[in-house]
Amino acid sequence: MNPFRLRLSRVSLIYLACVFSVQASAVCLFWCETPQEKIEREGRELARAEKIRQRENFLKFHEIGTKKAYVYSEEQLKKDAAEGWQLILVVDRGASGQTLKIYDGTKLIDTWAVSTGLEDYKPLKYGQKRFAHTPVGRFLPLSLHAKYRSKIWDEDMPFTVFFTADGVAFHAAKSKAAQEKIGRRASAGCVRLKPNEAELLFELIKRNRETTLIVVEDGGAG
Repeated sequence: MNPFRLRLSRVSLIYLACVFSVQASAVCLFWCETPQEKIEREGRELARAEKIRQRENFLKFHEIGTKKAYVYSEEQLKKDAAEGWQLILVVDRGASGQTLKIYDGTKLIDTWAVSTGLEDYKPLKYGQKRFAHTPVGRFLPLSLHAKYRSKIWDEDMPFTVFFTADGVAFHAAKSKAAQEKIGRRASAGCVRLKPNEAELLFELIKRNRETTLIVVEDGGAG
């Protein structure tokens, strides 16, 4: 017998054995569960699918993401709180605003100074320019990263919480120069905070992720 063909046959048998083992384990996982465990598993799967559907629908119909003026009314705040949004974060990107208001339902907990997009062209690392813009609208937290580094801007972004698909996020202003600009437009589009406040916000969102609503408005003139 050809030794090469023999070795190939052995490899094929090992591969088939591995595939069969994995499939058998998966089958056993479902066959060995009790009726109650099956009900609980299917319930979790349905709940997970419903959460994904709700989040996708919310983003589809509520993420405005334009340069048009948008003001978040008190009436809308009450409506959102009644619908179950517990942690409501309202960013005022206006030139005379530059604040983040933190609500527990309709109750204002605190107001922090922030720095939003420059709303003008900002130079990139290699001489190119990019419009530094913070979009207005209603958003959800998409992903959280205690440590993150921007490849586009070549900067560290501690305590990052992304809330748009194209990379706009809350994060700490790490450099001294960035921290000194808190309270006025200066970022590439993200919402910068003081490091200690960025960490607090990160933990707040982490604990209340499913009930967190992020709003960016033009409350301040400009």
